[in-house]
Amino acid sequence: MVAANIGRTKPTRAAQPDEKKRKKNDGRPPDTKNELLGQGKSKKKQAPPSPIQFGPPSYPWKANSCWLDTSLELLFLCAMRNFDDFTTAFESGPQNSAVSAFYSTLNLRRLIAEDVDDRIVSRTLGEHRDRFRALLKKRKVVKNVTSASPLMVCDDVAETVQEN
Repeated sequence: MVAANIGRTKPTRAAQPDEKKRKKNDGRPPDTKNELLGQGKSKKKQAPPSPIQFGPPSYPWKANSCWLDTSLELLFLCAMRNFDDFTTAFESGPQNSAVSAFYSTLNLRRLIAEDVDDRIVSRTLGEHRDRFRALLKKRKVVKNVTSASPLMVCDDVAETVQEN
């Protein structure tokens, strides 16, 4: 009966190689991607994707400035949600305080033109950050602006950690 249907008694002895490829079905799923997905049409070549734009540049890293760069960036993004209310909160404070310098730093960041070259913007932001950083050191908010030790830890704890 098999010989009458396919012309031979064993399917693996077919004359054509395609006929020799017999699907084995022992209940397991197919093993190859082609069997799972099928033969797809060839895709046309597409133009390469445009480079990813991350938004405006931020503060450039300089001498352990990560803690301040990140803080200023996050606080700036929060303040930009409603900068008018942010401004009113800082208007009544003393003009020569560290809080006023903080507001001034974020306001200068807001006023930077968006059509300027990214390298110039980044350099300008670095200068603003460095001025604010120097003020923090002058006001003794931080001991050392280039220290690798954690800045938000009590001095006694930091010294104990460094000794051990």
